[in-house]
Amino acid sequence: MNDSVVTRAATALALVVLCAISVLRVTRPPSPVPATAPDTVFAAERAMRHVEAIAVRPHPMGTADHDRVRDYIMAELTALGIKPQLQVTTAVGTRYQATGRVQNILAWLPGKESNGKALLLAVHYDGVEAGPAAGDDAAGCAALLETLRALRARKEPLAHDVIALFTDGGQAWFEWRRTCTPTIVQGPNAIFNYVPRRLEYPTAEVSVNGDNVKAAIARQGADVMSTRVWWDKAGAPTCP
Repeated sequence: MNDSVVTRAATALALVVLCAISVLRVTRPPSPVPATAPDTVFAAERAMRHVEAIAVRPHPMGTADHDRVRDYIMAELTALGIKPQLQVTTAVGTRYQATGRVQNILAWLPGKESNGKALLLAVHYDGVEAGPAAGDDAAGCAALLETLRALRARKEPLAHDVIALFTDGGQAWFEWRRTCTPTIVQGPNAIFNYVPRRLEYPTAEVSVNGDNVKAAIARQGADVMSTRVWWDKAGAPTCP
C-alpha cells in the first residue's frame, strides 16, 4: 500500500470522526441551568423542583392529590406576589359519561402598557389515574411557574400583560369539538382565527414513521391544526 492510499484513508477516517463529533455536539441537549443562576434567568434545576413536588403521586380530578397540586400551584403563585384566581365550574362530558368539578387557576402579570394586549401561557395541572403525570403536564406547570418567577425578578415589567392559565380537566377540548359549547370569542390579536381541531404530527413521528404519516395525511387532509380527523367528522357541528 503506497503512501497516497494511506493518506486518503486517514483523511477519510478523520472526516468521518469529525462529522460524528459535530452531529453529537448539535444533537446533544444543553446542560440544565443550575439553581444558582441569577434570579432573572430561567433555571431548569429550579423548575425540576416543581415537577418533583407535583408528580409525587397520580392526581386526577376529584381526588385529594388533585387538590394538593391545586393548592401547591396557588401557594407558589402567592409566594411570588401574584394573586391567583380560581375559576370553578361543573363540566359534563358528552364523549364519555362523566362529570367533573373543573378548577382553573388564573394568574396575571401586568405590563407597562396595559392596553388590552396580552400574552396567554397555558398548561394543565390535572393528571391521569395511571401515573404521576410528570411529563403531562407537571413539566409544563413547572416551566410556567419558573417563567413567572424569572419575570417577577426583573426590575422592569414586560411591555404587555402576561396571563398564566393552569387549566383543569385536560380533555375538555374534545367536548368543545363535539358540542361547540361554550362559545369561544377570539381576541382581536389572536394568532389563530380558529380553535385547533387536532395537533400536527410531531417531527419525531414524521422522521421515524414517514410513510404512514404521508398515508394518513392523504386520507384525512393537510397536516394542519384546522383539519378535522375521522372521529371529528361524523355528525360533529362546525365550530368557529
